[in-house]
Amino acid sequence: MVLKNTLDGKKILVKIGRFIINMLLLFSILKLSVKVNRNANKTQITSGNILICPELVSLPEKLCYVWVSTRDVVFRKYNLPCNNQHRYGLNLQINRKISHASILLLLAGDIATNPGPYKHTNRENQFVKCLALNARSLMSLHKTNIGNNLTDTNIERFQNLVYSEDPDIFCVNETWLNEDIKNSEILHSGYDIFRNDRGSRGGGVLLAIKISSFKSVREIQHGHDLEISMAEITTTSNASLLICSCYRPPNSDHSWLDKFNNFMSDVCSQHSNIVLAGDFNMPRISWDSPEKTSGDFAGLRTSLECLNLDSLITTDDNINHDWQQWKKAFLEAVSQHTPSVRVKGRNYVPWMNSTILHNIKKKNSLRLRIKKSPTPTEYLLEKFKTLRSSIKSMLRNSRSKYFDSICSSRALNPKRFWSLFKFNNKTRNIPQKLSVKVTETKRTSAGNPADIATLFNNYFTSIFTTDPNIENYSPDALPYQSNNTIIEDITLSEADVFSVLHNLDINKAQGPDGIPARLLKETARQIAPSLTALFNKSLNTGVLPFDWKLANVVPVHKKDNKEHVENYRPISLLSLISKALQRCVFNKIKDHVFEQINNGQHGFVPRKSCVTQLIEVFEYIGRELDLGKQVDVMYLDMSKAFDRVSHMQLLKRLRDFGFGGNILNWFRSYLKDRRQQTTVLGATSSALPVTSGVPQGSILGPLLFLLYQNNLPNSINHSKIATFADDTKIYKVINAKVDASAMENDLANFQTSSANSNLLLNTDKSGRQSYSPQRFAFR
Repeated sequence: MVLKNTLDGKKILVKIGRFIINMLLLFSILKLSVKVNRNANKTQITSGNILICPELVSLPEKLCYVWVSTRDVVFRKYNLPCNNQHRYGLNLQINRKISHASILLLLAGDIATNPGPYKHTNRENQFVKCLALNARSLMSLHKTNIGNNLTDTNIERFQNLVYSEDPDIFCVNETWLNEDIKNSEILHSGYDIFRNDRGSRGGGVLLAIKISSFKSVREIQHGHDLEISMAEITTTSNASLLICSCYRPPNSDHSWLDKFNNFMSDVCSQHSNIVLAGDFNMPRISWDSPEKTSGDFAGLRTSLECLNLDSLITTDDNINHDWQQWKKAFLEAVSQHTPSVRVKGRNYVPWMNSTILHNIKKKNSLRLRIKKSPTPTEYLLEKFKTLRSSIKSMLRNSRSKYFDSICSSRALNPKRFWSLFKFNNKTRNIPQKLSVKVTETKRTSAGNPADIATLFNNYFTSIFTTDPNIENYSPDALPYQSNNTIIEDITLSEADVFSVLHNLDINKAQGPDGIPARLLKETARQIAPSLTALFNKSLNTGVLPFDWKLANVVPVHKKDNKEHVENYRPISLLSLISKALQRCVFNKIKDHVFEQINNGQHGFVPRKSCVTQLIEVFEYIGRELDLGKQVDVMYLDMSKAFDRVSHMQLLKRLRDFGFGGNILNWFRSYLKDRRQQTTVLGATSSALPVTSGVPQGSILGPLLFLLYQNNLPNSINHSKIATFADDTKIYKVINAKVDASAMENDLANFQTSSANSNLLLNTDKSGRQSYSPQRFAFR
């Protein structure tokens, strides 16, 4: 709205947008029919009749129109079903120079889109002029552009606006008033003022109604804990209209909407014609497509409770069918309550926040104005310099706080800490062309995403070994060498499954089934009973659903040339539901397994780590050096140890550890028919079989590997051994050459035993080190 300056008559007052922050001017004409629907009060009110927007509230059908403006300041019209009569509405484009506000205007009665001149003389129809704005403190001071010492307040500008526009109704949000400010100080005369002050800094609503425009005006009290001011007016045609001015603080939680819903239900049960204007601080609502931008987990939980997922788990042995039915029902419920969101990458540093970006935009706008002006004013230049200096200071402070927060939280969130180094690696992306070595002198290359994905997947699966005997496996055919307690069956309780789901890390990536951890965690109580039935059926039948054996592989660069496939390691992403089952099984068998793991193993063992291994070895070395003795240490590394585990031999180790019956069959199904596909540069390869190894990225994989190579230390007769998973240290005191020979024999025996287990030493990463107080060591 452009207002003329009545003081000088020459200039146009273009500073209204600056003077009144977040101002939104609504100019609409309400035509109130003389004949009010007498049956309106007899209509039964239900708060759930009409869904205007899921983020806002369900409103009764007495409200016939919704006008809304969000941060893009485009006025929109929404039609609601009304009683009998056809309604008209306005659709306005608001000047973008006016600051943003979120305003909901609900109108009842006939509305004329072209009302003509504004008159009060017509007794049959009365037209009402309504204005609404967000003042952001009526008492704040501002410097004017006329001189350097002149200031005025928002309240003075508000008065100028009211008396120049002469509205019948004026709704104001964020008044920031208190009881010390009298109504007569706000508007001198001509208006009844109704206020709901917050009493502390911020907030507050005000309703100003022109006395001469209506036959009567009376304030309406409400008993709700909301910042709302209301008044009921009677028009010259004896029609009754309820006016409400409402403000929702931006930090309000979902309980505010519940209170507002109750308020609207109470108001609509007593009044037929209602106008509600206010700032709801909901800038991201998509009114054209009223869908949630975040998941409606409460609605999802309700839907899942109604689905009765337990009934999908049948009594037959076809667990793959049960899983497909469960997944279909779950994902259909999810699609109804959670939106699909396109995630945009950040093109700026992580310590850049919205405040800094906003100020940078303001600075760029000022720079453009200065460049366009032939003689920029001193005020404009000084403002630009001040803003530029302020941005530099904000950037320094924000960067410092960012690094401080990362360092202070590195123990609780190590992923965030290490992401800092990833951020600094400017060449972390995978190249558009890669190659793999075929022979010593020849390489095969690929130049498009699909071929690159296939190249990676072929290389990653080439290291697997084949174990043909797994197809003809029978529990009775395996030699049994254990005197341990036999574990043949595992039964899970609903509490076991719920605990695992409830403790899921929501930052973990989803697997091939597309079900993220957040959904499983949020609906843990609703899906725990059905998943318990599904898990127990899998364990009792000894069959793992086929889908749960598929892994999505993502290549991660580890060293040297990034254009060589050999320099990448695969990171496997598995179904999170399959990992939940694995966690349940792990919790049931871990005590049984760990009590049989040799004492020299420090990897994946409770209360042990690589640190405890180092302490054990170097304490021994230090003690012997103090006695003047030499200690030799062999550092051994297995080549692709986790990927070369023989499935048949692993099943034998499981039998030796005391597993049999259904659970041994389940482990066989767990290892058999596994597949993996590689995803890179937006392309996914076809799935290839995984014929050996423990599943990478799984819960049971590390435990199974410890169990698999648990007997390797038995081949060491003369030396000591300490291991961390596949990294091994063999160490011994060397007093003479015979001790060195004995250590060499231990190494040969260890190498033979490893080869029998299909594990090979990596000579490039293995070596021997002598620690001696003397200048020359025994060899």
